Amino acid sequence: MPRPDRRTVATVVVAVLVMTLSGTPFRLLGAAGEFVGAQWHGVRLEAPEWLLLGAALAVFALVSLLLLAGLVRLLTSVGVVGSRVASAVKRLRPDSSSTAALAFMIAAVAVLFVGLAVVLPWFGAALTEDTGMAGIVEDIRQGDVETGIEDRFVGDTVERGNGTESPRGQSLADTDGDGLADEWERAGRTPDGAPLQDADPERLDLYVQLEYGDGVSRLSDAEREQLRSVWASMPIENPDGSSGISLHIVDSGDHGGDLDRSVSITDDTDIGQFYTRERLGDRSCTYRQVTLGTAGEEGPIGYAETPGYASVVDGTRFADYEGNVSLRVATITHVLLHNVVGEIEGRAHSDGGWLDYPAPEHERLTDPVAERLKTDGFVVLSADAKRCGEKP
Repeated sequence: MPRPDRRTVATVVVAVLVMTLSGTPFRLLGAAGEFVGAQWHGVRLEAPEWLLLGAALAVFALVSLLLLAGLVRLLTSVGVVGSRVASAVKRLRPDSSSTAALAFMIAAVAVLFVGLAVVLPWFGAALTEDTGMAGIVEDIRQGDVETGIEDRFVGDTVERGNGTESPRGQSLADTDGDGLADEWERAGRTPDGAPLQDADPERLDLYVQLEYGDGVSRLSDAEREQLRSVWASMPIENPDGSSGISLHIVDSGDHGGDLDRSVSITDDTDIGQFYTRERLGDRSCTYRQVTLGTAGEEGPIGYAETPGYASVVDGTRFADYEGNVSLRVATITHVLLHNVVGEIEGRAHSDGGWLDYPAPEHERLTDPVAERLKTDGFVVLSADAKRCGEKP
């Protein structure tokens, strides 16, 4: 096969350099990945982590060797330099076929691990003296939960009736539509005695009681601040001219906090088992409740009444979530919106935004959800209004 002339080789080299520097190959690979992902959406491959890792390494090794062979062939065709490279390769190549095969295997291993050090830094970081194979498998499992999180949120809603309406019948004035009568907010408590600290009758207030199952760590101060900031930054205009929703969190004291029992989230989890008068006291029918438990490696990651007062969600920390907030904050925001918004355009989930599955690109409130909150405030089922004594 005749070698290409210098002009052809130079054109190929320049084209490859331009494409690489511009990032075109990476964008093409990204687009191809999105296409494949769309075609395989919802399909979950059940395979051991070591098998998936081995397949990925085999593909990477094959591609690396093909690229190396192509690079050598390209260099050996560039004029005088190419002749010298070709001569050097010829001198280095063993005469014996068996020795050449051994040299090829050594080169393959070298290419593989050099490539891994450059392309997969996370893999190199995992191979430290403090991290064994068990740690690598755990990293893969955490990544799998994050990448498969969309499927685990598909069935997270529990609808206990049809039809939502404005909170509690409107028999008392509720200027901001948060389900708390103006006179309660001015007094700082409900007639039943539920505290409404820092309530404002002209700004949406959402009161939340958090519960923790055994083995679930409490929200950190940073996570509490993230939750408040997320809701305060929502583009909802209030009667007083401000925007956002004031989120009030309780997870200690006479009510809220540690449950002193494990909470395992399964397909048949009773979502309302902790939303009781014994657990909430005077806060019942006023505060929303989010219970943080432990989900399995498969199955639901939690449930939320849509609309309603109770949610049970996974409280495991995932350090690999790369959003502006923690995954737990994103999940709690998601289920609380289910509680107070109900369905959006006939659907429990939105396309994008906090009411889609938690992901860094979804950390925003979509226009339909914002419009729903602006128009109806916090909604509630008529059955809940009746159960709560038809309080305004």
